[in-house]
Amino acid sequence: MEDAEILHKAMRGAGTDDQTMADILCHRTYEQLQSIAASYQVKYGKSLEEAIRNDTSGDYKNLLVSLVLPRGEFYAHILHAAVEGLGTDDGALIDVLVWAKNYDIKCAIHVYHKVYKKHLSSDIKGDTSGNYKRVLCALLRGTRDEAPFDIKISDCQVEKDAHDLYKKGEGKVGTDDDFFVDFFTCHSHAHIQAVGAEYKAKHKRTIQEAIKSETSGDYQRVLLALATPRAEYWAKRLHHAVQGLGTDDRLLQRVFVLNTKEHLREIEAEYQKAYKKSAVKDIKGDTSGWYEKTLLALLN
Repeated sequence: MEDAEILHKAMRGAGTDDQTMADILCHRTYEQLQSIAASYQVKYGKSLEEAIRNDTSGDYKNLLVSLVLPRGEFYAHILHAAVEGLGTDDGALIDVLVWAKNYDIKCAIHVYHKVYKKHLSSDIKGDTSGNYKRVLCALLRGTRDEAPFDIKISDCQVEKDAHDLYKKGEGKVGTDDDFFVDFFTCHSHAHIQAVGAEYKAKHKRTIQEAIKSETSGDYQRVLLALATPRAEYWAKRLHHAVQGLGTDDRLLQRVFVLNTKEHLREIEAEYQKAYKKSAVKDIKGDTSGWYEKTLLALLN
């Protein structure tokens, strides 16, 4: 029996077969979920998103809907929520634009204009300023290098970039922000990590330390996100979502939706290493019901 049909039966009639929902939605890749959603639309004449919204509620509903939405649509909704009204959710802007793939950023721009009748770039420019705005706008172009890192090809470039990064930052009075913006928004995460290792070997300091000494505010925050390994970054974000009183559920859901199963395993290990406690335990302490069970199913 196809997954689309199984999900339809799980939501048909009174009540919801939540175990079946979790068994499917938490154990399929993003690509598989998109295929299931397409099949559901054809078979039943409505979207899987709509069916889930009608059959669930609260943060549980938001999590399940986020899992089945196309990435571009999901990102467009996050970015709109981040800039609408008074204030700006800079964490959400950084989470998406630093870690989204070029194709998904371009899709988000298209969806944003279609749904909200506004230009995403204009809204972000209206809510940010200075070098921080320049970094976000550069990321919005969706042209960052995404090629796998090849040390045979990139060795000389890594050495040169580490030298230039020092020369344009800690090695001079003032900071060459043009270079910093260009370097961090053009190169892949893998290349930046390689440059970071070379930088530390040559200058006995990390590029994160260099960024902290040369920049400030949200500009510093977005550059640190670009310079931090994925598992380390998201382990910190997960901790931020569940620490203290209350839970940042929007952030918690981003952690689980923006990362693959493999990423989540690495994040869980990094969380244990950084905070000397279990991510599972902290999630259990901050959530409940099928919302909790679904998060744990995604993690495990």
